[in-house]
Amino acid sequence: GGGRGTKGLYVRPSKALEVGGGFYVPGLEGYRLRLVIVGLILTLLSLNRLLLPGFKPLPNQVVSETITVLTAMFVLLQAVFDATFKGNTGDAATTDATPAAGAEAGPSEADDAL
Repeated sequence: GGGRGTKGLYVRPSKALEVGGGFYVPGLEGYRLRLVIVGLILTLLSLNRLLLPGFKPLPNQVVSETITVLTAMFVLLQAVFDATFKGNTGDAATTDATPAAGAEAGPSEADDAL
């Protein structure tokens, strides 16, 4: 039955990722994933400088590192914005269900009062 569909996932890895196959860490999504990535990038850049104390970088390396740090700061700001104003993606799914449940309970309570 599913032989052809399964074969297609392995032949085209991009399709597997679109369908949901790939590496996934539960709880590490949305702003949390961005925070981990920014932390990793800034840690690796810092280690690059700390492990080579006498190294004088070329101007193009300084430009590249500056662009990387600025991009990491931008992603960090996005993560903070998402965490502050939107919450994580798991909470959004539960809050979407809550008003619907509350809306269904509201009329039944009103009917009981009459």
